[in-house]
This record gives sequence, structure tokens and C-alpha cells, in this order.
Amino acid sequence: MGFWPLVWLFILSIFLPPLGLGLTIRYIKSPEKNARIVGWISLVVTILASIEAVILSISVLQTINSQVNSQLQNYQF
Repeated sequence: MGFWPLVWLFILSIFLPPLGLGLTIRYIKSPEKNARIVGWISLVVTILASIEAVILSISVLQTINSQVNSQLQNYQF
């Protein structure tokens, strides 16, 4: 288990959470103890990044919704 594959795994887990799951499962199923630990850490990071993405998406959509509603009120008769 090299340094760059681990970096790639954590980058995928943080920035592209669903894509990190494939590699995460591979590491969790590995017979090496260190690889399993890295897999579980990656799984936790993927779950946290997914939750954060959902929360931020909801926040952005609520902001856009309120801005659109305020603009629509300007055009009502």
C-alpha cells in the first residue's frame, strides 16, 4: 500500500464521495490490517463529505428560492 494510492483514495472520498466507495470497499476487504483501517477511515470521510454536500446543497437551494421569490414579488401586480 503506497502513499499515492492513499492520497488518491482520500481525495476521492472528500471531493467525490460516491466514487470513493469503490476503492473504500476494496481496502476494507483487504487481508492487511493497515489497509482495512485506511478503508474504514475512508468510509467515515466519505459519509461525512456526503452529509456535508447534502447540507450545503439544501442551503444553496433555499437561498436561491428566497431570491427568486423576492424577485417575483417585484413583478406581481
